[in-house]
Amino acid sequence: MPDFFCIFAYENNAEMKKSISILLSIFVVLLPFGRYAFDGILIKQEVILCSCFLLSAILLAYTVFLTVNKKRISVSISILDISVLLFFIYSVLHLLFVKHLQVNETVIYKWFAVLYLYALCRIAQHRNMLMYSIVLSGVIQSVIAVLQKLYVIDSYNIFFDVTGTFNNPGRLGGYVAIAFTVAVFLLNAAIKNKSYPEILFLSISALFLSVSVILSDSRAAFVGVLCGVLVYFYPKLCLVYNRHKIIFSTVCFMLAILAVVFLFNYRQGSANSRLLIWRVSLDMILDKPLFGHGITSFDQKYMHYQAAYFDENPDSKFIPVADNIAYVYNEFIHITVETGIAGLALLLVVFYFAFSGKRQQLQKAALVVLLVFSMFSYPTEIFPLLILFPVIIGCFKTKPFRKIRLRRGIFVITGSVLAFAVYVNVKSELYFRNASSEIMQIRKNSRQPEEYICKYYKRLKYNHEFCRIYILWISEDISRNEIFNVLELFPTSESYCIFGERYAEKGMYGKAEECFKTAASMTPNRILPNYSLFKLYQKSGNRENAILIANRILNQHIKIDNTQTIRIRFEVENYLKSTK
Repeated sequence: MPDFFCIFAYENNAEMKKSISILLSIFVVLLPFGRYAFDGILIKQEVILCSCFLLSAILLAYTVFLTVNKKRISVSISILDISVLLFFIYSVLHLLFVKHLQVNETVIYKWFAVLYLYALCRIAQHRNMLMYSIVLSGVIQSVIAVLQKLYVIDSYNIFFDVTGTFNNPGRLGGYVAIAFTVAVFLLNAAIKNKSYPEILFLSISALFLSVSVILSDSRAAFVGVLCGVLVYFYPKLCLVYNRHKIIFSTVCFMLAILAVVFLFNYRQGSANSRLLIWRVSLDMILDKPLFGHGITSFDQKYMHYQAAYFDENPDSKFIPVADNIAYVYNEFIHITVETGIAGLALLLVVFYFAFSGKRQQLQKAALVVLLVFSMFSYPTEIFPLLILFPVIIGCFKTKPFRKIRLRRGIFVITGSVLAFAVYVNVKSELYFRNASSEIMQIRKNSRQPEEYICKYYKRLKYNHEFCRIYILWISEDISRNEIFNVLELFPTSESYCIFGERYAEKGMYGKAEECFKTAASMTPNRILPNYSLFKLYQKSGNRENAILIANRILNQHIKIDNTQTIRIRFEVENYLKSTK
């Protein structure tokens, strides 16, 4: 019996499982276009909630089908299923027991959607259909990318010509790199089977996908595709290695060094920025190595660690690339920061059992590309990329570890739980849709958002756009207790500068100084925090510190010079001349 997450013992399940395969394939193809189904600033949240609803509804329908048609149900569970379940249980326990963090509820829906999708992929009968859906979705993205490059349609980011339906070419690159790898393996299988319609479709697909990988200009995508190709040629490479071990090892080592040097120097600023993030993230890991800081803690804590790092290393070579950071650009480091070595170990166990099966080179290559891309990017923050994890891992065929026969009552309980989850999901979706609609009205009408904020603050405080509106509003009344809570949820140099300005206007110079110093430490290559501190010392009559900060501004390495920085330096220079 094949190993699936649920029952496969009865032939009358075949049509239901085929329907699930078709629905999941449509879901994979259309998900990158989910942003077009919603308006407002909460599109990401609404896409996740809607996806979670659809997947849970499909799983509920299948559970009801089994409950109605079967008295006893045989369940086959593999080691891979158990490892996935253990990682999920650990994550849930982490959420429950790390009390000091306030977690965005959308994150919970996102990971439940991943679990639902994994379960459905284990149920699906035609798993090859899911692989074709990845190719088709990638091809559609490639066509859009080519049209954007030809200026037939606009990209979704004014700073980049090519983005697909994403807002960044790097995300596009990761998506089409996985699709390209899958297309190459399916093409190889089609050639062996002499299936000419498939050969034609997959050849054209591979061509379009290769073009879009190049257009994305993503180093992570390039490396991912290279690693996928190595998986493809792995059996032949093993034969060469066995015959010429020393020569083969030397050539591979030299090629690896050349590749690293080339990719690092291709966009050195970007590479150094990642090195800074990883270096500061290491400090976070060392502080709480075993169980981490908590899920979603990176957003809330990283910038404070970066400020501490630059305070301890004022001459760091990373100062020129310092910025407000929202992503780790390495999912393994991200997992370790938030869930500790324990969480990382459980995740690695999942990948170990996924790769431990024989053959299945297609799934292995696709997962390798996704994992390599994860080492230099942030696919867990990009929902269309994130769902590729459960799709690919769910398509692995592994030996069943145990078969369990369950009575109908178990599935009645499971169906009841799923029905309740669907109900809660629908309520949340309606809530976020209303919130998104109202906040758009506030932005269009330029009216005061007090009533809106009081109504939605509790559940929207993790949304960055909402936080910007909230910070601007709350900064008008700096006596409010929520100030530092907001700064903890949205710690950027800009938010600290805003509050510093408000404190200075109210004559609260001590708190203003604290905010400006924190902002200056977070991004030491930005002139505004130090300039604000300089003006504060001028206003408060602190001449000695004003001179000190003025000299710092003149010697400061600025990330981007513009008319504002030139004006500030001119003003500071005149001030220093006047004090002599």
